[in-house]
Amino acid sequence: GGQSMHAPVPFRQTDPFGPESRSPRAIRGTIRMAARITAEGFLSDLRILDSPDDALDAPLLDAAARWTFLPALRGPARVAVDALFEIPISFAPSPSSAGTTPAASR
Repeated sequence: GGQSMHAPVPFRQTDPFGPESRSPRAIRGTIRMAARITAEGFLSDLRILDSPDDALDAPLLDAAARWTFLPALRGPARVAVDALFEIPISFAPSPSSAGTTPAASR
């Protein structure tokens, strides 16, 4: 007790939905993902809690598995913490991408 706590800090993230991502239909909403940020700064126990489209889940989980953080600190010690990520998503329909999904266009 009594030691100050410092939140983890994002260090390296890859975008699962880059500018070339397309969808045959409009998708708008927020993906909610839970994970544990380990004392080493990696994500573990990743799980999607809510998603506007199941096709978005796999590319997000694949990308998030490579994210790194400066770990949380309790005093001078690195500690694991639970985290909730809310990722807003907005894809306009693309007539040239008929038959592809955001996951398939990466």
